[in-house]
Amino acid sequence: MNRVSLILFMILSFAGCEDSAKINLCGNGELNDGEDCDGDRFRINPYCSHRGYSSGMVLCTSDCKYDYSECEGYSSCGDGKITEDEDCDGNLLKDADCMAIGYHYGELSCNEYCKYDISDCERCGDGVIQKDEVCDVFGPYEVSCADEALFGGPAICSDDCTGPDYSKCNGLFVIGSGRYDGIDSATIDNDGNLLLFGYTGGHLFGETNADPDCVSQPFFHGGYEEYKFPYQYFYSTCFDSTIVKIDTEGRLINVLQSGSINSNEDFIYLGKNIDGNYVVLSRKNGHVNYDFSFEPYEPNIHWENSYIDIINENLESVHSVSVEMYTDANYIGARLLTGQDTVILAGRDYNGLRFAMEIDLLTGSTIWSWSDDYLWNGRFTSATVLDSNTVILSAVFENTRENLYRIDRTTGEMSEFFMAPLPSEPVTENYTGVSPVTISGNTIQFLSLVDNEVNMIELDTTGALLNQSVYRLFGKASATGYRFRGFKSSSDELGGNYEGKFCETSFCNSFFYLEKVDAGGAVERFYWGLDNLMQFKGIEISGDTIFIYGEFSASNYRKGFVFKKEFSVGTLSGKTVVK
Repeated sequence: MNRVSLILFMILSFAGCEDSAKINLCGNGELNDGEDCDGDRFRINPYCSHRGYSSGMVLCTSDCKYDYSECEGYSSCGDGKITEDEDCDGNLLKDADCMAIGYHYGELSCNEYCKYDISDCERCGDGVIQKDEVCDVFGPYEVSCADEALFGGPAICSDDCTGPDYSKCNGLFVIGSGRYDGIDSATIDNDGNLLLFGYTGGHLFGETNADPDCVSQPFFHGGYEEYKFPYQYFYSTCFDSTIVKIDTEGRLINVLQSGSINSNEDFIYLGKNIDGNYVVLSRKNGHVNYDFSFEPYEPNIHWENSYIDIINENLESVHSVSVEMYTDANYIGARLLTGQDTVILAGRDYNGLRFAMEIDLLTGSTIWSWSDDYLWNGRFTSATVLDSNTVILSAVFENTRENLYRIDRTTGEMSEFFMAPLPSEPVTENYTGVSPVTISGNTIQFLSLVDNEVNMIELDTTGALLNQSVYRLFGKASATGYRFRGFKSSSDELGGNYEGKFCETSFCNSFFYLEKVDAGGAVERFYWGLDNLMQFKGIEISGDTIFIYGEFSASNYRKGFVFKKEFSVGTLSGKTVVK
């Protein structure tokens, strides 16, 4: 063999080895050159519906090629045949026209998925009062459940457009655009109205989203370049910040919705300042962080910009200043206006980082800040000022243990202040409206769950234990001295006055309890049946009315809700109200 032949032989041999190496990588769980897939990883969306079939999953062969065998057991859209799971195929339609499927008129067609395209069909509900219609879509202030002395809704036009439909006036007032809407917090204004702060992913109560093109898209959908299970979603969040104001009868009074194109915004209520205006943290220019968003109902937002906004009773901004905020914060539990034109915030981000900081409300400057992953499985719940140099933060852990931490306001350094006893058994109740850590004279008071009981723990200013006792008088206090606590339970055996049910399904598998406690410790309990997907955020007292608010979170949408418990005149307010 001459030298040229030997070199050629070696080149071909090495090339053959390299090809063999590539083939042998199939099965390592990674997508390599020349592979369509490997195990549970695909270069395409693995759902057969994205390949023109009605159902099934694309599989991966042992040599890392697509296997469509499961798809082929289902119909294929575009084959010119209407199968059981198709409305149409091409120009073939199961029904003749729009009128056959309940519309008034228009041209029915077929989309690329062999489902009806009804974009050209018009009927009751299209926003236009047509022949034989009394109403169509009501504006947000036109009709109210309160018109019929009912609470809930909002009231809508009936399905046949013959008049108002009050069937949704079932005691549950819904804050929802039909897309994805959340409530962060609430407060009562000077006139006794309820203000709800949060965000919307759609058009809320007749307001227009800042990004209507975004709203026209599904909230979550596929589209990731490389698919790996669990399936990762793309989102069209379209979040605008919102404030919704309703009165005690459930009439919508005012709505503020603001946002921007191609980004997200939200409001977090911080408290009222000495002028009676509302102080909010306004987060803007938010984008979904796909490294931490794996569930359709929980997109995590990376916030580029944050502001402290001062908003008056007319929901108008009277002051706004930029602040340096943790961009990945998904929970801010401790919020305290100090009365010294500053606010203390503490929370965590979705990376597990815990943080605390104090911000000047007028300038937006950070006075001190602290951050660490020190409280990995805990979250801050409240804050109070011990003295001019010291802040006390409470933090609750997954085992329901409530601890206190001290922060030096001059350096931002944190240290342990008091560690509460560990509970001896799991706590089954989900408490709402628990009082924050407070200071009365030289005594620090806070609540912790111990042996499935709420304990009041009292400390001196050094953190030494003064007293610990079972305590049921906590939560929101009324003007007449009654105190309230709310909690969620899986059982109705706790008893009390049954107030009704709010269920998305026919089966109520969870219960909300509201306890009214007098000065002597006597307890009166009220409870409602509800869907397990309803999560509570808090309670507010307006006159003789208790508002309970929260969110209903399902896999494809979220909406806020409010219901109430009314007491006889003077029970909570201590004065007669003439209406």
